[in-house]
Amino acid sequence: LAELHNVQRLLEQRKEVALFREQYSQAGGIDKCLQQLRLREEPLKELLIERMDALQKADYDEAQVQKDRFEINLEAALDIPDLKKFISTKEVG
Repeated sequence: LAELHNVQRLLEQRKEVALFREQYSQAGGIDKCLQQLRLREEPLKELLIERMDALQKADYDEAQVQKDRFEINLEAALDIPDLKKFISTKEVG
């Protein structure tokens, strides 16, 4: 989740700058991206919990499945078209 949280922090900073510069439309667009990221965070947390449960049971095959699902879902969570308006792909990855 660190990658997701880093993107959220960058967006929060960009939103503050936009508000300081009185660029309210831009701040609103950034805020919408932040809301979408927050909605997408919860399912990722659940996948992490499922992976930890599998590891505690020494079910390594299931842990790998959950890890793979997490990575796919993380990539999808960051695939917000408007996000590219505010953060470069280099900053995301």
